[in-house]
Amino acid sequence: MIRSRHYTIARRWIAAASLATMPSLAGAQGDRPAAPPPLHWESVAWDPEHGRLILFGGTGPADYLSTTWEWDGTRWSTLADSASSPGARHAHAMGWDALRSRVVLFGGLLESRDTTIPPAQRARRFCDTWALKDATWTRIDRGGACAIEGVDAASIVSRGTGGDLLLVEGPRAPATDGTLARVRLWRWSDTTWTLADSSGPRRSPDTNGRAAYDERRSVLVVPILGGPDAGVWEWDGVRWKHVRAVGPPARRNFGIAYDARRARVVLLGGLAANPRRWLGDHWTWDGASWTEVPTATMQPSARSHTTLLNDARGGRLLYFGGASEQGIRRELWLFDAHGWKAVER
Repeated sequence: MIRSRHYTIARRWIAAASLATMPSLAGAQGDRPAAPPPLHWESVAWDPEHGRLILFGGTGPADYLSTTWEWDGTRWSTLADSASSPGARHAHAMGWDALRSRVVLFGGLLESRDTTIPPAQRARRFCDTWALKDATWTRIDRGGACAIEGVDAASIVSRGTGGDLLLVEGPRAPATDGTLARVRLWRWSDTTWTLADSSGPRRSPDTNGRAAYDERRSVLVVPILGGPDAGVWEWDGVRWKHVRAVGPPARRNFGIAYDARRARVVLLGGLAANPRRWLGDHWTWDGASWTEVPTATMQPSARSHTTLLNDARGGRLLYFGGASEQGIRRELWLFDAHGWKAVER
């Protein structure tokens, strides 16, 4: 099962992370950490109005977390009270809602560590939707039955300034005859997600739902790196276009974002399966072809499960976290016209 695999990988990587590299957990806010510890399957969004990075949840060294942190360009601090925040979880989706000027969070998983519970019953799937405005979380969905199956490893994408908010559903299990499920897109409509498209590319259940919105060309970009529908798929709001371009080798859990400075979609890193290895390559997509960016002397090491975000005002990309052969990475890198810079390592 996808959920069990996430949990197993998280436990192995967290165990490998050295507690000696964790930031100080002492701070002015009681026992809550002043900066996030090494995390797996956390979610991060960029708030362009306040120029801050927002981080929520994930699997920490000891348990699942429900803490919200912000990075203001200089330091980390806790932002929202956990008591009024979304519950602890990992593998949830989070993104910036440009139309309503807020961070939106959807879904995720919480898996019991009680080994007396049968494995199939340990996962709790979330289908709730929350909004963070300033420093306050508010649940904004109306509850009820959940029509979205892939609630983990999904993506939330804002279709440009003033555009609507899209959810790229997470991976789903194949049909009983082995047919791969197609990518489904959901649009936020005041209090619920409504199905916008169900005719997307077929996708393996062991991939992730990462996507980016190309603001220059006004299309949603969904790379399918492997399988029968391999290539780049683009959705213009009405129909899909499939481009079979040679580019990044097959992988999952890569970082992807639109880079306003270069007017390209950027793909970084990921985890290859055959043979299993972490990747650190850097690719750009212009709508017709992939271009690999040469390796730099100073750049992030090979990793997967990262978050790549676009800071259009600052003319840079932000690259946070991830997991590698050495364990969980609690690092923040910036990429601009001068190349890579490590802000926190």
